[in-house]
Amino acid sequence: MRNIQLNEYVFIFVLTLLSIKANFEYLPAFRRTVMGWPL
Repeated sequence: MRNIQLNEYVFIFVLTLLSIKANFEYLPAFRRTVMGWPL
């Protein structure tokens, strides 16, 4: 059970890193999208 939980945490951690990396790579488009929202 511990191994399964650890693998799930690692999987979520990797997905988070990939999403952060994608945000930095496509930052101009990301900012244009954010500017479209009334924040």
